[in-house]
Amino acid sequence: MDDRSSPDDRSRYMAGIRYVGPRGLTGRMIFGLVFMTLGALWTLDNLGLVDSDQVMRWWPAALIALGVAKLTGLRSRNVVWGTLLVALGAWWLAENFDLVPHISWWQLWPLILVLLGISMLFGASRFTFATRLREMGRSTDVDDAERLSTVAIWGHVVRKVISQQFNGGEASAVMGGIDLDLRGAKPVPGGAVLEVLALWGGIDLMVPSHWRVINQATVVMGAVEDKTRIPPPDATDTLILRGLVMMGGVEIKN
Repeated sequence: MDDRSSPDDRSRYMAGIRYVGPRGLTGRMIFGLVFMTLGALWTLDNLGLVDSDQVMRWWPAALIALGVAKLTGLRSRNVVWGTLLVALGAWWLAENFDLVPHISWWQLWPLILVLLGISMLFGASRFTFATRLREMGRSTDVDDAERLSTVAIWGHVVRKVISQQFNGGEASAVMGGIDLDLRGAKPVPGGAVLEVLALWGGIDLMVPSHWRVINQATVVMGAVEDKTRIPPPDATDTLILRGLVMMGGVEIKN
């Protein structure tokens, strides 16, 4: 270990917990930024310093920025979702400034069928969106990648991780559920960091009995239940759980 490391870094290392810096925006960070922005904006509005209605007209710009990030690969690259986010953000922004006529959600819902058709025509292997649709049907995907990235929206994902250099990743359940089996995986030295987002949804984690689980997730009107057995004193394999659980739940068991 580098002697120039700070005492805090050394203490993390000696405790067997690997410190991992930011890997980009996570679900917890996004919601934290949203809450901070709204709180500051409405406080300034109450003080008569800012007209929040005028500022809130620009909120679809956030969708455009997220869509661009998806298209360019700044986050996980996804052409379908990136295009959809940019299109929706641009339309809503134009609506807010009365540049286009107002259209309700009920008028646009058939576009979901269009997206389903596009994903089927171009093949499931080319678009993550199509892969998510298969996952919603509870098909079990075996994943040997070092980092996990899975999303369940109004559906159910079942995934089994067998990577022997498991570094962690992201699991997001929004009004859906994820069953994640990690019993065939092995964390990297220092521990794997899993960022979870359970928003009106649930995530079930299955881990080996010799893993240590460290819960660092933020819980808001939800629950994180650790039902794992006490690992042996010499256990070195570690799973570090971070993220946001809001009106949802995460259950960890062996």
